[in-house]
Amino acid sequence: MYRLNLEYTLKAFAILIGIVGITLFSSCEQRDFTKKVAITTDEVTEKRPTSAIVTGTIIDTGEKGLVAVYGHVWGKTPYPEIGVNDSTKRENARTTSSFSSVLKNLQAETKYYVRTYIIEGSDVVYGEQIEFTTTQKMPPFVSMVSVVKIAPTAAVLVGKIENLGEGSTYVTKYGHCWSSSVTEPTIQNCEGFSEFPQSSALQEFSTHLTYLNTETTYYVRAYASNEAGITYSTNATFVTKREAFGLLAQLIEVNGGTFNMGLESYFNTRPIHSVTVSDFALSKYEITNDVFATFINEYGTAFIKNGPYKGKSIYVETTDFGGMNYSLKNTNNTWTVVLTDFNTHPIVHVTWYGAYEFCRYYGGRMPTEAEWEYAATGADKSYNYNYSGSNTLDLAGWYGEYSLTPPYGKTHPVGGKQPNEIGTFDMTGNVAEWCSDWYADAYPTTPTTDPQGVITGEYKVVRGGAWSDPDEQLLVRLRKAQKADVHASDIGFRIVFDR
Repeated sequence: MYRLNLEYTLKAFAILIGIVGITLFSSCEQRDFTKKVAITTDEVTEKRPTSAIVTGTIIDTGEKGLVAVYGHVWGKTPYPEIGVNDSTKRENARTTSSFSSVLKNLQAETKYYVRTYIIEGSDVVYGEQIEFTTTQKMPPFVSMVSVVKIAPTAAVLVGKIENLGEGSTYVTKYGHCWSSSVTEPTIQNCEGFSEFPQSSALQEFSTHLTYLNTETTYYVRAYASNEAGITYSTNATFVTKREAFGLLAQLIEVNGGTFNMGLESYFNTRPIHSVTVSDFALSKYEITNDVFATFINEYGTAFIKNGPYKGKSIYVETTDFGGMNYSLKNTNNTWTVVLTDFNTHPIVHVTWYGAYEFCRYYGGRMPTEAEWEYAATGADKSYNYNYSGSNTLDLAGWYGEYSLTPPYGKTHPVGGKQPNEIGTFDMTGNVAEWCSDWYADAYPTTPTTDPQGVITGEYKVVRGGAWSDPDEQLLVRLRKAQKADVHASDIGFRIVFDR
């Protein structure tokens, strides 16, 4: 009886202990489940040289139903930690959900470790760790911006480094390549290419092409390279201008330089100031009647057809002293030189607008006043003569022939006097010459490099003196002014091409 009772007592006690244990265990499990938040690290996608995307999932927001702070943390060593490594941060997640982070400023071809994290009070809970490696560096990206200053044998190509290539901090070289036969030129198959050295700047860059063929289609591309390779821009094309009646064979290449511009002796030639001009090419002679006749016949009208000066007069047919026309006449819409022995005399009765349009049509421009004075005084070969090429006026130019009675004064064939130090003719006398600048009584002293004159004005600058001027008006540094629509028997012009 005693044994039976003891046996039943022991069994009952064991059952009781089991029930209590299960109850305690169940209670403990339930309590942990309701308090604990949970998060996972899912995958790394869109791996690039300097970035990647990692996703994670909040699988439990805990008994409060709120995850206060969470995100991703990463580094180059295993098990990255908050406060030590780079991280992203999000706040106040109230539902279970997936989220992503963009990992930035990574290094190319480098192994990284990333994991999710949750901050609960003073505790940090981490998800699983994922290992990944960034991809190789990317080639740079370069674009063709424009082709400008297109002339018969020259043009300027403008490109831009848009980015250095993801993962790279510089390009090793960049430039342009061009061809008249290959539509997508490379530096291996082109007719020519430019090359600039290493650069870490996102910048525009220019290549000045010279010695091109006239009236020819060219194909051009910009390029840039880095450690990852070379890339080319989309293709651009341009067509060089027609040569202006042999004009290109009569250009003087002017080396840029710094000189003192001005003269203290006259009110409108002050102050003397230092000016720097870039390289350019200038016509050896003043533009002649036959050359201008060719232009106006090609152009088809004596009025500007388009652009900012549309409708402005280019040339005005005029009778000079004694009832003579020493320039051009229009017969049935064809312009010819009135007197054949005046073919090589400088064109006159051309307005500033006409000089502008002639130069623009052939891909050039008028000289600035600074360029004109620099060239007229001999440029980098200057002896600082009083006149262009000499201290003796009779050797330098035609002057002092103004007369209201026979024999009337007139122009002379270009090149009849001696050239100046760089080989230009008639920059003193024969005809005065239009410059591109607006006129002001005093020189602006800024900018000092390639100045363009004042922004606006009533008159345009005229330089050089003419056949009609007395000797005191022929000093090479003197200056005059005329309204842009004026035409006269003693004003012509030259053309300039950028280099």
